[in-house]
Amino acid sequence: ANDSASEALSIYIHIPFCKSPCYYCGCNKIVTQDQEKADKYLNYLEKEMRSRADAFSHYRVSQIHLGGGTPTFLTDSQQSRLVTMVRQYFDVVDTATWGIEADPRTVDNHSLTHLASIGYNRLSFGVQDIDFQVQEAINRVQSTKNIAELVTHAREIGFASINLDLIYGLPHQTERTFQTTLSAVIAMAPDRISLFSYAHLP
Repeated sequence: ANDSASEALSIYIHIPFCKSPCYYCGCNKIVTQDQEKADKYLNYLEKEMRSRADAFSHYRVSQIHLGGGTPTFLTDSQQSRLVTMVRQYFDVVDTATWGIEADPRTVDNHSLTHLASIGYNRLSFGVQDIDFQVQEAINRVQSTKNIAELVTHAREIGFASINLDLIYGLPHQTERTFQTTLSAVIAMAPDRISLFSYAHLP
């Protein structure tokens, strides 16, 4: 950190908790319904931030991204605490990009409004596929109508960029069913699409 000529810093924070497993996921995750585990995790994150802060005191943070797991596993108060911690231990510029990956099954209009109010301005929804048979096979049944409504609300409350995640090669997926998914996604008019290939992890 001391030898770098750059003064810009990007921070990635991993939130490993999920309320249920998605069968395509190879990320580091802990499946739990216990919200208190997130409090314990935040305690350790704060210890790590405190231990690293001096080494990066001359850096200015321009990007923060929360991935998972399910970053939206955190409650509104836990989200607020995390943002406060980042701002306490690092020099975050006013124009910083704050991004978060959202499971549409774990957010609603109220929680999206809260995320925007504490500084998040980029949002990524995990869509993957809208076909019910595919969703059942990957243990991620979710409403396409709900996702579209969340995207609309996120845009209305000022999120600067909205990304939708898709996966190709999923069980029971065909070119015809994936075309239906693509049509639904195009109708939502996201700013970006992230398209990943399915990796079978028994």
